[in-house]
Amino acid sequence: MTRRIRVFPARPSGFARGAFGLVLPLLIPVLTVALPARAAQAMQLSTQQKQDVRLHYERATRAYDLNKYQEAVDEYQKVYEIDGDPVMLYNIGQAYRLNDQPQDSIHFYRRYLQRSPEAKNRDDVNRKIPLRRHAKPEEIAALFAYLASEDAAYATGHVYTMDGGETAGGLASR
Repeated sequence: MTRRIRVFPARPSGFARGAFGLVLPLLIPVLTVALPARAAQAMQLSTQQKQDVRLHYERATRAYDLNKYQEAVDEYQKVYEIDGDPVMLYNIGQAYRLNDQPQDSIHFYRRYLQRSPEAKNRDDVNRKIPLRRHAKPEEIAALFAYLASEDAAYATGHVYTMDGGETAGGLASR
């Protein structure tokens, strides 16, 4: 089913039509030039900020290399606060994953994908995110119903893992 949503009236009348007719063609070129320029200006870093980014990034990398993942997270977050590079969100997710904090890693992987929709490693990152939800009670109950049924009479001595695929290629895959 397709819904149609009309954002603007088809034909404004009176003064509104005249005002939009005059202002809108002038406003669009200004916005298309001014907004990207403002964003670029906001992203320019001072020399001190660049030095801080470099310092925190080097600290984060050393901590990561030494398996001090919480320290790496803290330093990568400082880098992200200064320069806003979405790659830092991925690095934070990686450090959380290796620090056995799956919920935090999933959060940062999702933020990375939202901020970098054209990321070259998008497929790899998506594989690190399991089913993207918690189990429903009826899904867990279905396993118990099966195990209590005659259909499971031959199933003995087995551990059933219900983690939404996390250990089968998700976060546990390192």
